[in-house]
Amino acid sequence: MIQTIEPAYLPAQTMSILLDWKVTLKCNYDCSYCSTDWGHNNKIPHPPVDDCLKMLEQMYRYVDVISKYKKEKSKTAIMNLLGGEVLYHPEMERILTASSELYKPYQDRWHLNRRLTTNATSPLEKWKYVCDNIEGITVSYHSEGPDKLKQNVKNNLIYMRDNRVKYDMVVLMHNQPEYWQDCVAFIEWCKEEKIIFRPKILEGPYFYNREQVEYLKTFYNIDLKEEKLQKLSGSGRACCGGRKMCFDRNIKETHNYFPQEVNFNGWYCSVSWFFLTANSMTREFYSNRDCHNNIKGTLGPLATMDNMDEYINQVDTMLARGEFPVIQCKANRCSCGLCAPKSRDKNTLREIMSTYLNEQGMKNF
Repeated sequence: MIQTIEPAYLPAQTMSILLDWKVTLKCNYDCSYCSTDWGHNNKIPHPPVDDCLKMLEQMYRYVDVISKYKKEKSKTAIMNLLGGEVLYHPEMERILTASSELYKPYQDRWHLNRRLTTNATSPLEKWKYVCDNIEGITVSYHSEGPDKLKQNVKNNLIYMRDNRVKYDMVVLMHNQPEYWQDCVAFIEWCKEEKIIFRPKILEGPYFYNREQVEYLKTFYNIDLKEEKLQKLSGSGRACCGGRKMCFDRNIKETHNYFPQEVNFNGWYCSVSWFFLTANSMTREFYSNRDCHNNIKGTLGPLATMDNMDEYINQVDTMLARGEFPVIQCKANRCSCGLCAPKSRDKNTLREIMSTYLNEQGMKNF
């Protein structure tokens, strides 16, 4: 049984603070596998832009506090703008501009890398503006979309390739025959056009047949018992960002797929050092978009937009005193946040965290 998980120590794979920011729930797609609570909901209006900008400033303040207790190589934040379809928000250009302006007071203390997750169906002219005002883009390909929008995706991917825009391409592998074939055909197109991609197994009640599993095995190191062959989503998962992981402090061996039968309840976790999620619709902040563990030892939000400034001040005071709590997981499964160092043993987690935290930060362990 696995006792410890940590990210692999690879030059291109440093651990940053990931700011997952849900900007809107509206989307121009309506994919069957996308939930209405976190994925998309076209009945909910876009949040006011002023609320978005206030939450943006609060995220930057939180990063500034946490970064004081990290080693120099770990003083980086990756802000991921999410939807719905994030480019559907009518004030997105203003939000992108503000994300640069509000960062200026902090730019000498920590590095910001802004990324945007999108289905990339925008017209090319708007796409060019986005590419000029962001550090990286994660594109998700959805086989249920109309052919016209799929062509927009291809056009935008070629633009990024030709203009050396940093991107990550995820293909959502639909198990239904007609959609599966579309995904495979799109992957072949990516190979021909030298577009970097990775397939993603759908989470939930999606069963893959033997042929599909064999295809997915060419990308993932999947080892399943016969009775679990088809339900890959219930057997394990990969890191959302494609990050490789190490188990049980064996840093010479890396894995890109984690068996989900591990029960995380009671594990010690560093998620609060590496993640922060903001939801502009609910005006709430969480430690992570899937993991709702908080420093109170319960499951729930860290704060709301109205009291987040007070929470940040509280965290700053606790960190300075060496009193910032180590989260002990109250959940059974781990989804997003899997790559945050964690262990059944608190002392083992302390060993791992010495890689990332400075002397003052380590006083909190």
